[in-house]
Parts: sequence; structure tokens; C-alpha cells
Amino acid sequence: MKPKEAATLIENPDNHVKVISSTFYMPGDPRKKDQVYKDKRVPKARFMDIDEVADKKTELPHMLPSLEEFEQHMDKIRVKGNDKLVIYDDESILGAARAWWTFQVFGVKASVMEGGFPKWQKDVGKTEEGEVSWKKGSHESHSAGTFKFHKELVKDMKDIRAWVENPWKDFQLVDARAPARFKGTEPDPRGLRTGHIPGSKNVWFKLLLNDDNTFKSDEEIKAIFHKNGIDITKPITTTCGSGVTASVLFLALKKIGAHDVSLYDGSWSEWGRYAENPVATITP
Repeated sequence: MKPKEAATLIENPDNHVKVISSTFYMPGDPRKKDQVYKDKRVPKARFMDIDEVADKKTELPHMLPSLEEFEQHMDKIRVKGNDKLVIYDDESILGAARAWWTFQVFGVKASVMEGGFPKWQKDVGKTEEGEVSWKKGSHESHSAGTFKFHKELVKDMKDIRAWVENPWKDFQLVDARAPARFKGTEPDPRGLRTGHIPGSKNVWFKLLLNDDNTFKSDEEIKAIFHKNGIDITKPITTTCGSGVTASVLFLALKKIGAHDVSLYDGSWSEWGRYAENPVATITP
């Protein structure tokens, strides 16, 4: 969804659309997401931090929370299961894509605003600073019981181990990381082993995006997947470093009409830390 389309939906109160700001910065970036949100945002945007709306019982970054934990977080920002959402990232598309996938898993209708906040400022211009306007008014607790967990959209390490060992692959595994990380010629940013899950294929998420973080045309995206040996008519599971850029692939695949798509939530952050998991590399 382009910013002008989003603005048309948001500005009409009859549409009952809620705006979500969900920003992600790569490991090592010193910026604070909540402060960036407070400084300037889309009017009436609510803040969702994928590192907080996450499973806190694991050391893995921003893994899916339980249904109960998700309900608690959504109650704080007054989002319920039958809401319609528009999600944006303050800089790129990464946080928005991961938040969008999370909402898909819990059964919420949502769209991603392509180009993020920079394109909103360029194409629409309206912003909000200071006091968060959506918090005005009474707060009704209404999130509990309105969400449903869709397991078919999620793969875990047990699923991937079975896939690696099975010569008859029942889905395609597509890695969103940069080619050097996929090949194992570049260090992992979290200090893990380098390489990729044996049998997986590589489609760098940046190939699907224009310079302004909007998606390329559907035909271009289809051609990129085809060139890299991916059949979008067959089941696909996406993976990456920690489940964020894999969400960009997931979003792009749904955009071009792929039906059977899931995501390996633990991704390389999980797979790479266990010595018993096989790793493949590609030498120059």
C-alpha cells in the first residue's frame, strides 16, 4: 500500500483503520525506536516494538509471543482481532514487514505502507509530534479472546531439521540474507557460524525493493524468484537471520499471489547456534 492510499483509508473514520509504527534497526544501530516514534510520526500512530511483543523466555531475538502475551500487548495499544491496520517503519520496510507477519499469525487484517515514514512525509506530509493523540479517551479492555494463532504460517527448528533430512522436500526454503552471509564468506553479525541451511536457496530481500523501500512491480518480483529457482505455485518457507527480512520475502510472495507460505521464526539465530545442525557454505 502506497502512502497516499493509506492516508485516504486513515482519514476516513468510517474505515476504522488503526495505524501502527513498527521500526527495526539492524544489530549495533544506536538509535532508540521509541524515541524516534515520540519525536515524529504518522498522526494517531500506535507504537509496536517487535523486540517487546515477543517471547521473553528465549534468548532468541523477537520470536513470536504466546497468544496470551500477544493479547496483553495489544490491549495496551487498543488493538483487537477484527481491527484493520496500516503498518509502517520509520526508515525502511523491515519492522513493518515483521509486525505485519506477526499480525497475520494472530489473524489480524493488516497492510504495510511501502516506503515507510520517509515516503509518507514526501507524499502526504501530515505528521504528529509530542502528545500521542490516539491515547485520548477512555480505555476499554477488549483484546482478549479476539485473536487466533495460525500455526500453518510458522515453522520451527524441528520442522526444518525434518526437511533437511527428508530427500523428498515438501516445501522450498528461501533465505533472505545477503549473498555473502548465505555463502558463508561474511561474518555473522551475532557471532554465529557462517553459511546456510543445506538445501535452501537465496533471494536477497533487497532485490525485491526499489531505492525508496517500495516493492518492485509484481512481474519483476516474480522474475527474481523464478531466476533463483523458486516456484511460487508450490509451498515456500522463508528464513533469514532472525525472522525479520524473511518477513519481507513473505510479504512479497503474498503480494504476487503465492498461497502456501510460512516462515521459520528462529531462522539463523537459532539454527546457527546448535552444533548438531548441518551448515552448508559456498566457496568463491
